[in-house]
Amino acid sequence: MSRSFRYLRAKPIGIHTYRRSSKTRSLLLVGLAFVLGITIGFNTRDIMIRTCRGVSSDETFDGTDCAKIQRPYLEPTKRPPPVFIKLPDRFLANINRQQIANKFELRPERYLERFKTDFSRYFMTFLVKSTSFMIERRFLIRQTWGAISSINGYSFGVIFVIGNMTTTEQQNIIQEENDLYGDILQSDVPDDYVSLPQKVLSSMQWVTNEIGNKSDYYVTTDDDCYVNILAAYEYFASRSSEKLSTIHCGFLYNKVARPIRKHSKYEISLDVYPEDAYPTFCHGGMTIMSFKTLSDIYRTAEITDMSGFHLEDVLITGILRQKTYNHSRNVKPVNYRGLTTGGGVQDKIVAHLGRVRKLHVPFAVKWRQTRIKLGLVKNNDIHDMVAKNVSAVVRVPPSLPGMPLNRTMTHFVTRWRALHPRSRYTSMIRPHLPAFRKKTWKSESNVNHSPKEDKEEIEENANPHQIMVEVVGQD
Repeated sequence: MSRSFRYLRAKPIGIHTYRRSSKTRSLLLVGLAFVLGITIGFNTRDIMIRTCRGVSSDETFDGTDCAKIQRPYLEPTKRPPPVFIKLPDRFLANINRQQIANKFELRPERYLERFKTDFSRYFMTFLVKSTSFMIERRFLIRQTWGAISSINGYSFGVIFVIGNMTTTEQQNIIQEENDLYGDILQSDVPDDYVSLPQKVLSSMQWVTNEIGNKSDYYVTTDDDCYVNILAAYEYFASRSSEKLSTIHCGFLYNKVARPIRKHSKYEISLDVYPEDAYPTFCHGGMTIMSFKTLSDIYRTAEITDMSGFHLEDVLITGILRQKTYNHSRNVKPVNYRGLTTGGGVQDKIVAHLGRVRKLHVPFAVKWRQTRIKLGLVKNNDIHDMVAKNVSAVVRVPPSLPGMPLNRTMTHFVTRWRALHPRSRYTSMIRPHLPAFRKKTWKSESNVNHSPKEDKEEIEENANPHQIMVEVVGQD
């Protein structure tokens, strides 16, 4: 019987198989040549460096031209840290005194009502840097940390600082918003990033010339920051002379930093700032200072040439402060250590959330934590020792007649989207605001909650995106 061994027969190599194997061999050869070249190159460079070490760059040694070798390879050195020596002459020189803003289109009438009814003063006034179309961020602040009117009798005020509008339609929207909330300060400086120093200095001009010393502390912050009001109260309530004479960095503190020369939004050219280091300054997330310090820095700004310098934190708390006081001993980070929460994490006085796209989510989480610490929300999982001695007053933001707050938000957002349909900022605006419910609770920890209230509280806080404000008293 014959047997066939077909599996032992050699199969012919097709043209496609040959091409694939040829490509594979070519790639392997190219990769091998690349690795071999890199190895030879590094070895050659190492030999040249060893040969030329100790030989000046204008000599040759054993046929090697040392001048062609990179000096960093011969003398590897670490870049020394920047050292601030002095301000550029253009900032030290005085010019004719001139105001930053020529006029103010809108003023925060609600903030000014206190001075019309009584002679009481604010404990802290927050100057929030904002832009006209960032309506969502202003609403988030009004319904969270900005809604806290006072803690244990210490009053807080919030003012949104914006620039000039370019069209009548934009001005009408801002006018309607300020008529409703009365917390907007609008100057005639441009409302853009490059003019941010002028915008902040215009608010300092308004405080210095029109308001005066009506607040213990003035705080500059951004509209994408969540301020821990209770932490600020705990740290600054003592009102010591040292704290009143110090510029406090609530966000970040930079003792010395180099100017950024490469292409960036923070780029400062050599023509604008020729020195190698900035003076000590506070980053723009939060800066706290007294009225005297604020007015001194503003008076210096009136006689300083600031053209071309668009970094407001470096300019105000660094350059102008250095020119005013000629030292940096009065700039310090906020040394707040606060009470620890159940997780053992210490409180921060401010949280910068600018990189978060859905800003309402972290605002909601942090606002609930604030309400728990103020005793406005019953939570058995967190042992809170703060609420025992805290009495807070929280205001509900007003809304348009016949509209709840979420529809009021939608009304303003829709109008801004109609004016800026392709703006990347207005595309981020979402009318996502829950309805507000008014309740009157005492902020002592021994308050008696009824089972019905506890059930409502559980249902209301089941959604982590929900934000609610409780009215704890009347202004």
